Amino acid sequence: MEEERIKIEQKRRILNRVKKFADKADALGLEKGRWATYEVNIAQGIAFFEMEQILNQCVNTSSYYYKPVSLHIKTNGESDNNEIEKKPDSKSVESSEDMVGDVILTLNGAFVVRHK
Repeated sequence: MEEERIKIEQKRRILNRVKKFADKADALGLEKGRWATYEVNIAQGIAFFEMEQILNQCVNTSSYYYKPVSLHIKTNGESDNNEIEKKPDSKSVESSEDMVGDVILTLNGAFVVRHK
């Protein structure tokens, strides 16, 4: 009889801990229905400053996070096997930092955002 009472008490403590965990998860909004997913699929030529802005947005906060799948960055003039196809002259190098198409960015993933 005593052994049965001990088992019941252990089960009660376990259920109490599970309830506390579930309540904490609910308070944090960790339920599937309380989050929205926004797919990210970028594949385009952009300027260096735009690439930096995009990558700076891929951070995590308490209300959203970025779930990366893939990231590929290739400079304009670079082949898929990382060889330079043609060397630009010095004038184009100086002015190319802010030109659209200097970098080919392919970014796939998703932003997961908590509903308020």
